[in-house]
Amino acid sequence: MPVVPIRHAAGEGAQWVFVGVSIAMGITSLLPGYLRRHRHWQGLASFMVGVSFLLAAKFVTPEGSYIEGLMMIIGAVLIIIGHIVNLVLCKRCMTGKPNSAAHF
Repeated sequence: MPVVPIRHAAGEGAQWVFVGVSIAMGITSLLPGYLRRHRHWQGLASFMVGVSFLLAAKFVTPEGSYIEGLMMIIGAVLIIIGHIVNLVLCKRCMTGKPNSAAHF
């Protein structure tokens, strides 16, 4: 059985709910680490650029095009990288060493 793309499995409204929930989850995951632990912007920047790619794929590219898919993949990878960077920085701060996250 072939995999059905999300745009065919759910309506336009459901797609936006999915995007909105994903962005909200990402922000609530990244901001506490940034604000309370490390104060390094790299994770947030990667996340925001990734979200920008996802939104550009939705609004700028023709639906179903190769470019749309490529931009969505790049956006997802950047969002994942943002989470990994945040996790690494938070773990470095938890070691108790002063300035342990200063050299990412």
